[in-house]
Amino acid sequence: MRIVFEEWNANHKETSLRAASRAIGVSAPRLMDLRDGAHGKPTLDEYCNLCRLFGLDPGRTLNEALANIT
Repeated sequence: MRIVFEEWNANHKETSLRAASRAIGVSAPRLMDLRDGAHGKPTLDEYCNLCRLFGLDPGRTLNEALANIT
């Protein structure tokens, strides 16, 4: 999720929290929890929808995250 939210902060600042939450079908508080790493992990749908919303390939992003685990 860190990679997804870094992309949002770097290139999609014009997308508000409420607009993003509506676009992926979750509440704004749930999206804030995902951003903050609170209250559980994202579902597969939440992760894929966020990736698509911000122009990321879900598979490539996941592989990048796995490669960064040490």
